Amino acid sequence: MINIEKVLKTLFQDKRIFGSEADFQFALAWKIKELYPDADVRLEYTPWAYDEKIHIDIVALQDGVILPIELKYRKGTLDKVVNGERIQLKRHTAQDTGCYEYLKDIERMEKLAMSGHYHIERAYAIILTNDKAYWEDIRRKENPNDIAFRFFEGVTLHGKREWLPTAGKGTTKNHDAPIVLHGSYPARW
Repeated sequence: MINIEKVLKTLFQDKRIFGSEADFQFALAWKIKELYPDADVRLEYTPWAYDEKIHIDIVALQDGVILPIELKYRKGTLDKVVNGERIQLKRHTAQDTGCYEYLKDIERMEKLAMSGHYHIERAYAIILTNDKAYWEDIRRKENPNDIAFRFFEGVTLHGKREWLPTAGKGTTKNHDAPIVLHGSYPARW
């Protein structure tokens, strides 16, 4: 069985900065294959038996078990030279929709696992970020419109998550459906 925590720990020992989500996706898939050579690792996998319209960032197949992994890479500003290479990351804005999209990934993984179409023992939604707005409670007001989607240290995500009624249509456009999580997910950074 693939131990994704071990894979991530090994990957991050390299102290590498990823330039994009695709860079992170490739490196993680490569590390899975390196540590588990018998696994069949695929990128942008379509679960045909479940939904031919979706693509899962990484899927590892091993001994008849499928391990789906969804990734999010939300960047903060960074300009640094690492191993002689200059890395310049531009900050993603709209952390509110970034949080929504991450929780949507969790919901998608739950639905896929519960569908019964595949033998799934575990599924993962992984977010990589250097933006502290994701792991720190930096509220500017008591109840921000996106409070249900935030997952800073100490928050446990479960149940129905939706925008407060005061959220603007520009914010919620294409992000308006409530998210329902069947499991319980404590945020640990």
